[in-house]
Amino acid sequence: LEEGGHAFIIKPSLANKAAGIKVFNTLEQLRNMFEEIEEDYDEDDDKEDISQIREWVIQRYIDKPLLVNKRKFHVRAYVLAKSNIEVYLYRDMLALFALKEYDLSQLEDNLIHLTNTCIQTEEKEFIEDESVKLFWELEEVKDKEKIFKQMKDILADIFDACTSEMTTFQAIPNAFELFGIDFLIDQDYNVYFLEANAVSPISLYPHGYGHRLQHIIQELFDATTRVAIEPYFTNEEYQDEKLVKVYKKELLSL
Repeated sequence: LEEGGHAFIIKPSLANKAAGIKVFNTLEQLRNMFEEIEEDYDEDDDKEDISQIREWVIQRYIDKPLLVNKRKFHVRAYVLAKSNIEVYLYRDMLALFALKEYDLSQLEDNLIHLTNTCIQTEEKEFIEDESVKLFWELEEVKDKEKIFKQMKDILADIFDACTSEMTTFQAIPNAFELFGIDFLIDQDYNVYFLEANAVSPISLYPHGYGHRLQHIIQELFDATTRVAIEPYFTNEEYQDEKLVKVYKKELLSL
């Protein structure tokens, strides 16, 4: 790590709601971050305690993200995995924006670099319609179908890797699971996989998404019911135009 070199992003492996995530580009900043964590959580009992976490993930920061209205965003996609195994990508996706305009010279300001709505909703500048949008309605983003194809290819690679290692991932016949997959797009329209999140009914309606987009979630549930649940009662396969199959593989059952 050298001054003026590449930036990196660090996050604790077991925390959520953006707790402990920082962007840095020097070793000194990294050392200071851990010292601040100890001090902050000694003083504030309401914060999620990450001071005892000993596993962290450090990745090279994608410092040239695609911007819309000068703000960074990531895409939240919903993925259905059923049986052993078929994987579907739901076409309706969300675009989640950082609160402030992008500025790489201000690495310490998470409201510039993090696109999690959970860190924005208490800010007076927060406006729901400007922080959460529909991906397909972003007029400034070109070649959306090419972006969507990259996402499909990435997901196929991810699930192919996961199903090759049964000690960490096991697909179960007659079962299904929903995942929230986060992607980032850079200025050259390359798509990057950020992380996968297990989806629960509560997490589908996080604070900050609002009522305007809840129809997306309801339609996701309806499509999931048709494709993943009804076939077990009718012995007929159903398709849904918004659930796009990206991967299929016959796995051995344990």
